[in-house]
Amino acid sequence: MINTFMNSLMIDYDIIFFTIKQTDDIIKITYKNIKKEIVLKRNIKNNCFECISHQLLDDGYSRVKINQKGIRLHRLVYCLFHNIELNKIKGLVIRHMCGSKNCSNSKHLLPGTHEQNAWDRKMHNMTACGERNGSSKLNEIAVMCIRDNENGMPDDYYADMYGVTIDTIKRIKQGKSWKHLL
Repeated sequence: MINTFMNSLMIDYDIIFFTIKQTDDIIKITYKNIKKEIVLKRNIKNNCFECISHQLLDDGYSRVKINQKGIRLHRLVYCLFHNIELNKIKGLVIRHMCGSKNCSNSKHLLPGTHEQNAWDRKMHNMTACGERNGSSKLNEIAVMCIRDNENGMPDDYYADMYGVTIDTIKRIKQGKSWKHLL
């Protein structure tokens, strides 16, 4: 069964009319002067609707252009399905309660603050901490050796050995960095 409905949003002082066609597994969004139909497909593993019509950008989000303005797809979908103007969510983030940046399932999206979004990332283990941080010079085994320091080596020994500062070694020992291993 296909459910079809229309909605409109004010974007840069223009009213844009959208047509949304939804089945259990596919959502198609079209609007006047559209270059490419927006197609979302349900991922059966997590019930997320993921964009299959537009490529993901480096930041992990899909964007669409409307009136020469780039809009993150999940923001557009949230507004369309909740009948809210885009300018009403200015200054807010749209959180992915499922933890997937590519999700545009309106039931998984919720407005919030940057602080709430940071907490969500932490809860979904999406924060780049420890080895997942691309600039890290240490790994978990090295950090555990530094913390244990069974042979009583001085901080500068570990700093030289791993190519980090003495302050980095002290912060590890004090539990101020690599906290996720405590």
